[in-house]
Amino acid sequence: MTLAEILNALSAPLSLGIALFAAHVLLLRRDNRCIYVPLALFFIAQGVLELHRLLFLGALMWKLSTDLSDLAPALHGPMRLLTALTFPALLALAPLFWLYVDALTRETRAPWRHWPLHFAPALFAGVVALPYLLLPMDVLDDAPISPEAAFAGLALAVSYALLALTVFLHLQIAGYVVATLYRLFTYRSRLKDLFASTDTIELRWINALALSMGLYWLVTTLGLAATLLGKQVPNADTAGTLSGVAALWCTALWGIRQKPGFSHEVSPIQQTEPDKDRLKMGKYTRSALTNEHARRIAEKIDLAMQRDQLYRDPNLSLWDLAKHISTSSNYVSQTLNETIGETFFDYVNSWRIKDAVREIEQTDQTIMTIAYDVGFNSRSSFYKAFKREVGGMPTALPRPKNRVTKAPPV
Repeated sequence: MTLAEILNALSAPLSLGIALFAAHVLLLRRDNRCIYVPLALFFIAQGVLELHRLLFLGALMWKLSTDLSDLAPALHGPMRLLTALTFPALLALAPLFWLYVDALTRETRAPWRHWPLHFAPALFAGVVALPYLLLPMDVLDDAPISPEAAFAGLALAVSYALLALTVFLHLQIAGYVVATLYRLFTYRSRLKDLFASTDTIELRWINALALSMGLYWLVTTLGLAATLLGKQVPNADTAGTLSGVAALWCTALWGIRQKPGFSHEVSPIQQTEPDKDRLKMGKYTRSALTNEHARRIAEKIDLAMQRDQLYRDPNLSLWDLAKHISTSSNYVSQTLNETIGETFFDYVNSWRIKDAVREIEQTDQTIMTIAYDVGFNSRSSFYKAFKREVGGMPTALPRPKNRVTKAPPV
């Protein structure tokens, strides 16, 4: 066996084990089921694909083995059924993962809208699978299909439908990858309106996964185009297999422990306007907040930072600040955006950096100790905020000279 064949043979049971284990763990969860059920169904669909691939490899090995060749025909029935199930399973993967991302980044526990439209292609694939199961086994194996063969018309229709579904699958994956990246962009913008620290809820791992899916899409698309042109792309199957296993492992590893960015337990009265309204012009057109009232709220916010050092709380949120100054979170958000002119994230971190600069110049504590003391919860977020506010690195600031006591003469 070649290296490519060995990798392909090992990836099937590995991917099947990952998919079944992840689906089992996710279905046992009782919290945020609207988030984890789509991801569990995603792994179940992936498990169907991996089981089909594993059974295919087993049938191939049995066929090549002289001792087990008699067992190969017994797999034709299950193999045919699993092949039919792969049609809807393939077209359900991207919508299921999108529903997971959509629920993970949604501010309210609203029901999924237009979800049947996402699964219309998978439903069509299921319809195509029915005549595929009814056709004689040797009809679709003939290439090209003879017009005189039995059920030739139905066989041709199924063949063209499968080709159309294959092309559509590649377009579908590309569309959902773009939609996922755009949703993550708007989601992170929204986080900065509500939280002072966003490192643990930015969902950066989904970016890596989307890039992996994009790589897989590119490799498989090149392979499809080459097949249609009668050519072959060297190592395309191996690269596609390895990137698929990496994407599945990443999804299982992070998806099981990922919590929603927005707490769905927050009272609707406390929640600020949704992201789609935030992007519209004139967000606060109907607000009753006057300029004088906004000025007084701005003074309260500054006082909370200067006197109470509220920014030192690494888990500080917009709702915490609003409760501290006894003001509506909507008014606090409007004051920050229109009167102060900063997002909640940038405003709080500017106070943290000011305090950090003072501590660096006046104390002999380590830079990271100071960073954690002023409210940052990671090195990367501190250095990123410091460079944005100061324009340089904290190591460039002057430090107090350490007093060295001379040893007494002997």
